[in-house]
Amino acid sequence: MDGRLQPGKVVDVIDHLAQYWAPKVSGRQHPRHRIKSRVTVAWGLDGALDALDPVGSRPAENRAMESWIVENVSAGGVGALVPSIPGEWLQVGCLVAMLPEGGRNWILGTVKRLRRNDESGAQVGIQTLARSPTPVAFRIQLDNATAFRAETGILLDPGISEAEVPVVMRARTSQRGRTFVLERDGRRTQLVPIAVMARGPDYEVARCRQLVRSKREAPR
Repeated sequence: MDGRLQPGKVVDVIDHLAQYWAPKVSGRQHPRHRIKSRVTVAWGLDGALDALDPVGSRPAENRAMESWIVENVSAGGVGALVPSIPGEWLQVGCLVAMLPEGGRNWILGTVKRLRRNDESGAQVGIQTLARSPTPVAFRIQLDNATAFRAETGILLDPGISEAEVPVVMRARTSQRGRTFVLERDGRRTQLVPIAVMARGPDYEVARCRQLVRSKREAPR
């Protein structure tokens, strides 16, 4: 090793430590209501993409999911009980996709609080990121060159703002000089990263400006 540190890895470590070493845990902004209901959970960016796009390339038998018990809900998130011994993947900052029992729409969130029980299982607090997350395929553009291979990401509640949209993508995808090109609603759209809003073990949430470059002609 030459002693040099990669800025992206340093930022990830600082974010991780800040969540554990903060002198005061951030307060809850919304009142919570007690309920008892089951929810199906997929985790990580790949797990969330599999859940949102069930006809994707990964075989269904390789898609790991768990059943948790929701104990309380609020406008900003949920509190849930993990009834079995949680795997090593479960940590603060982990991305999760949740399907309420009897529901059809997946909800995207991130683990904000985690307390492992002595006997088994754990209790988690999950902040909601989107109630209508949408998977998208985009290509990375650098200068005038566009990558051939498509990347996958998730739009968070698209349509809230025409000018900007938050996008979940793989960690360290949003780098200086890069833009993202995608086809959406019959239009070729370019996403220009403005800032990284949040980071997790395998993802980052980038706030992007939308630039509509062209629109398909309507059929005559």
